[in-house]
Amino acid sequence: CAGLKPLLGTISSSQQLKRLLFNDNMIGNVGVNSLVQCLRAHPSITEVDLRNNPITTAGGKELLDLVKENRRLQVLALSGTSIHRLILNCIRTELERNARRPKFQSYAPHLRALPQLKGLSEVQMERVVDALATATFAAGKTLLERGQPVETLHLVLSGTVHGNPKEGPRVAFTPHQPLDADAFFDRGLCGADFVAATKVEAATLHYDHFESALQHSLDPEPSSNLPRECLSVVSLTSL
Repeated sequence: CAGLKPLLGTISSSQQLKRLLFNDNMIGNVGVNSLVQCLRAHPSITEVDLRNNPITTAGGKELLDLVKENRRLQVLALSGTSIHRLILNCIRTELERNARRPKFQSYAPHLRALPQLKGLSEVQMERVVDALATATFAAGKTLLERGQPVETLHLVLSGTVHGNPKEGPRVAFTPHQPLDADAFFDRGLCGADFVAATKVEAATLHYDHFESALQHSLDPEPSSNLPRECLSVVSLTSL
């Protein structure tokens, strides 16, 4: 597409662009190569529409590399192209990873401080983060009652939780501090009530789900979380 190259300089210098609509524009593999170079480090583009363009598997492989390198990309529309379905599936998998990236970046640094999660790879940590839910507790709401089994991990995101033991001083849990069995034991709070002192936002994970996510992350899988067939895309160069 002869009209694409003049646009690339404008796209590169536009730091607020979110969407590029290039559907039905006769963009082939050469155009894809130029577009990939432009978008590789673009700070704001999240969606690219390339539907109904004469892009083959060679161009598809470049687009796969792009969505791996620029994790801001979350939508890449490719229907009506001639890209092999295997490559399309791999692109879809990477885009799903990209869509989960903000949640991962928010929670992973704080979860890595937990002894049971130290040493996990990024892919393994992604699976644990995927299993997290979020919950809001009004001030005065009890998160855990004295004597109640500790079945859920709480990671405080905002607000303050007070641990009120039968004896001894009250202990405050502030953002990015986990409420889990290890923390209670270390701080002498195994027989305490845990109450939201303010409105509290927390990430929560039931221990059953935690164990399931952790076990899944440790299963003998390929080093990537891509489907197995994505590991063989190099053999598709000639398609």
